[in-house]
Amino acid sequence: MPPKPSHKPPSSTVASRIEEVRTSLGMNQTIFAEKLGTRPSSVSKWEAGKNKPSPDVFVKIARLADGDQKLFFLEEAGVPLEYFEGAPMLSEIQEAATKVVAGSLRSGSTTLEEYPMTDTPYTIHLLKNPKKLGDPDDVLASNVEIAFNLPAQWFPKDSAVRAIRFEGEISPFISGELIALVDVSRKDPDRLLGCVVAVRTTNGVEPMKLRKDGHTWFLVPLREDAEHPVRVLRHDGAWSIVGKVLKWIGDAPSGK
Repeated sequence: MPPKPSHKPPSSTVASRIEEVRTSLGMNQTIFAEKLGTRPSSVSKWEAGKNKPSPDVFVKIARLADGDQKLFFLEEAGVPLEYFEGAPMLSEIQEAATKVVAGSLRSGSTTLEEYPMTDTPYTIHLLKNPKKLGDPDDVLASNVEIAFNLPAQWFPKDSAVRAIRFEGEISPFISGELIALVDVSRKDPDRLLGCVVAVRTTNGVEPMKLRKDGHTWFLVPLREDAEHPVRVLRHDGAWSIVGKVLKWIGDAPSGK
């Protein structure tokens, strides 16, 4: 007679991890089973290493777990390890993995916004003349130095992002040249308190911090000295907000 096929028992690591999550939550097998929509006998078999949950149940367990335990159960649910390592993946696999991970994190102590995965990048124009930043025609071909693409999920929905260069000693810690990515659709000071904003000045555009004292709004330079005084925010013209600085792009210091 041919030998019977061997059936390897589920990993004892899975069994012990399930028991660890359950006990850390202070639940007995009956309550834990109710949370997962299954029977106490199933939980007993999992913890004894006699059986293994289905992928959808692993996701439910991940929702109850935290930290490394959450990642462990998501891997058991079929989310590839490459997803957590940031390795290249097919877009459909990455989209499916994102939905699984985001769904599991919604009811945990950690949250993750589920971005729509898209192959369409966000095109950003680097302006030759920063003075035109925020103008209706600021991205005319005559004012665009270069256009480059970044992942769309890096930016808020309905944003209008432009790139401009800042040079010189921008702050006590930064000197040289930096490219700022500015969302010119965000100008409401009530929503930008404490943020770094691009400010229209008498000479061009400058990054400044938005502060408030009582009913008065102030623009504080990143390099605060006699040549860079604090200014009172104005509604338009010089010392008005052009947009919110979202990100910086620049080279690392030389180390000299």
